[in-house]
Amino acid sequence: MVSEPVQVALIVGGIGMLSTLLLAVVTGLVAHASRRADWRRQDTVAEKAALLRKQEMARQDEVAAKLLAAQQETIARTEAVAELAKRAARDTASQFDAIQTQGQAIHILVNRELTNVTEKALAAFIELRAELEANLEEAGGRGDREQLDIVKRSIAGLRTELVHRAEQQAMLDAAEEQQQSTT
Repeated sequence: MVSEPVQVALIVGGIGMLSTLLLAVVTGLVAHASRRADWRRQDTVAEKAALLRKQEMARQDEVAAKLLAAQQETIARTEAVAELAKRAARDTASQFDAIQTQGQAIHILVNRELTNVTEKALAAFIELRAELEANLEEAGGRGDREQLDIVKRSIAGLRTELVHRAEQQAMLDAAEEQQQSTT
């Protein structure tokens, strides 16, 4: 039989091996649980990113649809104005004064219509800029800044165009008042 000190040594050695083995198993389980938690967090982040991409695409589609509608309205109004100009020229060809009056009326109408269309386009671009800035802010500054810069330049150009149109309209109104005062 084995002596008592040997038995104690075997028991202590066995407990040491079991505790090392148990520690390795527990460490492995904790590491695996940690990896699974990381995977779940990564999946959640990926889902949120996909949702943000879908929302951004939906917003861009909506803004694009609004811009397309504004362009189609511009085309329709331009065609309507062109038709009005043809009728006015045909109807008043025999009288110079009538042609001049109609020409001024058409010019004023065109200027006002184009001003309205330009104002609508400006509003659409301002809305687009706000949405693009919101998207950039939601994305933490990562996004398409080039598209935002293009929209900002378009807004500046449209504002300049509106100032020019206002100046033209003032000149036309003054000319119309002068002509009415002479007749």
